[in-house]
Amino acid sequence: MEVKWMVRKDMPHVLRIEKESFEQPLTEEDFVKILRERNVIGMVAKSGTGEVLAFMLYELLENKFRLLDFAVGAKYRRRGIGRQLLNAMRGKLKEERRRSIVVEIADDNLAAHLFFRSAGYRAVRVHRGKAGDSYLFRWHLNYESALAKV
Repeated sequence: MEVKWMVRKDMPHVLRIEKESFEQPLTEEDFVKILRERNVIGMVAKSGTGEVLAFMLYELLENKFRLLDFAVGAKYRRRGIGRQLLNAMRGKLKEERRRSIVVEIADDNLAAHLFFRSAGYRAVRVHRGKAGDSYLFRWHLNYESALAKV
């Protein structure tokens, strides 16, 4: 598996994964609008044959990355592909610049809660909204070193 920049020809595959992953999937227009934002990056995980297995969109903020969208194709889940994609993003963190990754997850998305918790993310805040509650999960460079000292 390789992690690469998302390109235009990946979009049909990304849209398929998005549709099979979410009740209210983003449209192609939504993706294009998000990707045109100045600090947004799209990445895909591809098989050796070039098949798109998973994708993520994240935003570069002053001192962190904000994960905007993340999904693994249904037939490739629970194989470590999502974890490898997150690790690729973690590899871009630097102690002197961006030190954490945040992601907001809907209250009712138990699978995502469990996945991100197993990947070392911690729920740090609850957002109460008209459309429903969500949790802000964070992974920080210092979590693992702090845990190693315990």
